[in-house]
Amino acid sequence: MKYNFYHIVSYLAGLSSVSAAPTIMTARQAPPWPSKSQVDNYDDLPNALVATPITNYQEVTYGNWSYGSAQAVQVGGVASHSYPSRIASTPTGTQTFSPQSPNQALALFDFYYGCALRASTAAVTQATTCTITLTGYSASTGKAVVTASFKFTPPLSPITPVPMVQAILPSGFNQKLSKVEFKVSNPLTTVGLVDNLGYGLFLS
Repeated sequence: MKYNFYHIVSYLAGLSSVSAAPTIMTARQAPPWPSKSQVDNYDDLPNALVATPITNYQEVTYGNWSYGSAQAVQVGGVASHSYPSRIASTPTGTQTFSPQSPNQALALFDFYYGCALRASTAAVTQATTCTITLTGYSASTGKAVVTASFKFTPPLSPITPVPMVQAILPSGFNQKLSKVEFKVSNPLTTVGLVDNLGYGLFLS
């Protein structure tokens, strides 16, 4: 879906709460300006209580991702940011986001994420600590040009489902990228969960 009034108001409210410390420009604030900006929330996908492969959604190609619908999240599990669906990293291969044709490049702005112990169903997840690392590759050279890491640390003894955390990417991710790689620490035992992926697309 496109950024709407709610996203703009939420973003401005977040800016108003920032202290007087030096400002670090985020990807959404920095030029070049993409042809189109969207948020993928996956909630219009068919319900899936087991991990179901996802490859193309909206205008992005998802490499080595699955999706699932958390219809009921137990205490200590990771709740989707927007109900019910989110995407999950697969245990093998490198996760990627890349533009679908006719788009030539993408930029990544922000997303919500969490980490869980790997399970056989998408609805049953137990939150766990992990670090995720994203690397952007230049659309013109194909080389890695920007990297950012985020750590997810759930409460030790949660009494409710654990909410996802927003990751706001630095301005280096708003250049024309051919792909963005997503890696989670301990991928064989830990799944990275992503929801509400905000990105821009470049037609040229």
